[in-house]
Amino acid sequence: MVNNDLGGRGLYLDTGFVYLNVQKLVSKEGHVSYCLIAEYTDFSDCASWLFIESGESLVLLVDGKRVGLTGDGSWNNRNVLYGGSISETAWYPINPEIIRMISNAKEVKVKLIGSNSFVQRYFTQTNFNNFRKFVESYLPRA
Repeated sequence: MVNNDLGGRGLYLDTGFVYLNVQKLVSKEGHVSYCLIAEYTDFSDCASWLFIESGESLVLLVDGKRVGLTGDGSWNNRNVLYGGSISETAWYPINPEIIRMISNAKEVKVKLIGSNSFVQRYFTQTNFNNFRKFVESYLPRA
């Protein structure tokens, strides 16, 4: 899944885009794992880094239930784009049950935490549809 742009940009006085994508990984030995990929991109004239931290830096509220996810942060995935825009990406291992829970939820709120700042977003119907398509295509039947 790519370009799964979350809703709420500008709602919290920030202008950055937050993409939350899910990916299936298969090792050479055939081991299957899944991860959420959180990307923060700011194209504004006054772009500001989050500096996504290692540890629990992605927090979801899935129908009111808190799900904290831990990753290595964005320290190795920070880029300056054209015109001073910035982008940073962090990967979070996730189990299939949480992916299913997200896809079946009525409401998902997202908080991406950095040492400089944080952003909050929410799932739109398109985001739910994207997660449901992923579940149908890539997760084993429950």
